[in-house]
Amino acid sequence: MQAGGADSTLALTGGAGSGNYKLSPEAIAVVVIAYNRPQYLDEALKSINASHPGGSSFPVYVSQDGENGPVTNVVLKYGYRSLVHPRKILSFDRGSYLSKNQGYAYLSVHYGWALRTLFGMGPSGASGAKSAAIYAGVIILEEDIRVSTDFFAYFEAAAPLLESDPTLLCVSAFNDNGQDAFPGDPRALHRSDFFPGLGWLLSRRLWDELRPKWPEARGFWDDWLRETPQRKGRASIRPEVSRTVTFGAVGTSVGQFYQKYLAKISLNVRKVDWVTEDLSYLKQQSYDALFTEWLDKATAVPNLESARKVAEQDREGANLVLRYRDEADFVSMCKQLGLMEDLKAGVPRTAYHGVVLVRINGRRLFLAPGYKVEQDITVDGHGKKAGIH
Repeated sequence: MQAGGADSTLALTGGAGSGNYKLSPEAIAVVVIAYNRPQYLDEALKSINASHPGGSSFPVYVSQDGENGPVTNVVLKYGYRSLVHPRKILSFDRGSYLSKNQGYAYLSVHYGWALRTLFGMGPSGASGAKSAAIYAGVIILEEDIRVSTDFFAYFEAAAPLLESDPTLLCVSAFNDNGQDAFPGDPRALHRSDFFPGLGWLLSRRLWDELRPKWPEARGFWDDWLRETPQRKGRASIRPEVSRTVTFGAVGTSVGQFYQKYLAKISLNVRKVDWVTEDLSYLKQQSYDALFTEWLDKATAVPNLESARKVAEQDREGANLVLRYRDEADFVSMCKQLGLMEDLKAGVPRTAYHGVVLVRINGRRLFLAPGYKVEQDITVDGHGKKAGIH
């Protein structure tokens, strides 16, 4: 039987209506969202197949957006289960942004359909929420994403955090700032106010919130999820070294940011024994105390040039912190470092309470606000326009 075969039995606590779903490997489905790029899909499924633990863990589905013979042949090649979304023609207001970027709307509709389908299914493939065997979570990938060899072990280790901590939104395998220039610790995970996407675990608990208001043909589901009404201040778990990378130079986003940023993200190749890793430090109270300690003990530097010099002279020294005055100052720092500088709902990529962490020559460098920030760096702790004036 192929990896993630159909003979799995879900580990659930309580009945289907109890809401107590254990995020065990057998209860977490994997879905690869696909459309019309069979060569990309082949590469994505090859990496999944190479890293999959086999047996009943992490049953894999490919969700096709409409019938496509070459895509179906790739799915059959790997023996994974196929879902086919009945793609329909959408209408758009003439001259609107979506009319010029229709792929985002079709992708959002497909996502919603695939998630509704999977969360209404058990491992036998039988639909219907009344079934006692329904998935507790879904790991979401796309046809242009490659996974690391420890991808599934990573999610198996981190899933219990999502199950037990209501202050978490999801667990992601991706680091938006994980470029080759900033090599991180493969064992280190962090909390982030920024939803990363690109390989993430969605719990049934969160899906029950999102399902009634899913953006459908309004598109841009990921930016929608980053907005306050959906995120509700919850953090995502993300690794210092990515467990996913995208090779999608051609696709819905038409290679947006690809060559400049995404193509430079490093995929983890180092072995981590996730079974023995203690991840309790990621619980909110523990992580906040640790994060505060890092910042309090960090050596302040006046600019990035100084940070680079200090890190070059001593790779084992204390953490470094560089304070930014306002959003414009932060954006300037990102440009100098080669990081993506865009904000989503006022939150920088990978930021936690406005602080962005990268490593320079092995030392942590914190880009931190010089003013009080909850999560949105464009406003201060009093709800006023942020910045040092």
